Amino acid sequence: MLVKTLGISKLVYAASMLCVPDMVIKTVQTKILKFLWKNKKDKVKRSVLYQPLSHGGLNFPNFHTVIKSLRLSWLDRFLNCTNESWQAILNDFFNRYGGLSFLLKCNYDSKKLDENLPLYYREILDYSKETITIYFRKTNI
Repeated sequence: MLVKTLGISKLVYAASMLCVPDMVIKTVQTKILKFLWKNKKDKVKRSVLYQPLSHGGLNFPNFHTVIKSLRLSWLDRFLNCTNESWQAILNDFFNRYGGLSFLLKCNYDSKKLDENLPLYYREILDYSKETITIYFRKTNI
């Protein structure tokens, strides 16, 4: 409870607007786990630790997953809003490739897109592609 309310909540606010390097994500997750186990060896496998209570886990927060969900939540806002002023910048970048909704249906490599594409938008594309790939792998479609 302490980790969720006092630790991660402050980081989530900043991470919702800024890019968070993988090194920072790993450091935060390591420090959270050290706090949980009082600087001792893990007592429960991490795969079990992150699972929901209904699946026998401890529902412990995974900072990397939290960052991913923040990025992916922007997709829903972007795709379901129409002609909002904040969408102009996103539209400018993504319309070069047919628009965001078109890009999400394609097999692309975000590294080959425009080098001026901000890292934040690149993360959104990478996380969405990763999520879609995992979904299709699980459903065998």
